[in-house]
Amino acid sequence: MGEDRAILQIGCGIGRFEAALAPRVREAWGLDVSPRMIEAARRRCAGRSNVVLAVSSGVDLGDAPSARFDLVYAVDSFPYAVAAGAEVVDLLVAEARRALRPGGELVVLGYSYRGDPARDAADVARLGARHGFDVLASGERAFSLWDARAYRLRKIDHR
Repeated sequence: MGEDRAILQIGCGIGRFEAALAPRVREAWGLDVSPRMIEAARRRCAGRSNVVLAVSSGVDLGDAPSARFDLVYAVDSFPYAVAAGAEVVDLLVAEARRALRPGGELVVLGYSYRGDPARDAADVARLGARHGFDVLASGERAFSLWDARAYRLRKIDHR
């Protein structure tokens, strides 16, 4: 984190992360497919001028600006993209790359509900290679009370 950083969450739900992280960053963006979730997030984040919340299609990052974010992250929302198909996941990763600054990171907490960590790691490796990311963490158990595996990718500058 850092007060000079801009972050964007894919699947922000009711805005818990945006409310918690807004005091620690320059901008906290949250996207969700549910208008009702975004309404709840706006209530939760009312008065925070550095929070931007918007309804998205779930297959792209909508009007999120290009090359603006230091971090794009997804907390347990990628499994729905994986269930929707490889094309959706591919587009989301491409969109994350578009939205990230050089050296920015894409963090996915919980890639799928398939129960196949090796397959998930292979998918993430392929996506990283295809879209110009270095994979820094692949399937790590980052939490003691949550079974989601963490994937951390850094945008390669020269691509």
